[in-house]
Amino acid sequence: MIELANGQPEILKTLAGRAGVTLPLWKERCDDEQRVKGGRRLASVSRRATIAHG
Repeated sequence: MIELANGQPEILKTLAGRAGVTLPLWKERCDDEQRVKGGRRLASVSRRATIAHG
């Protein structure tokens, strides 16, 4: 169950909501995830540009 929650954090959020508990630092975790995803997109675009010019 812990592995599932780590791999799919929205499940953890749903279970916490059903149990009536809050998740400390949830907003910060979501913000971090967005930054990571944004960084991956930039790296992907950068890599494509390098391949196109190479």
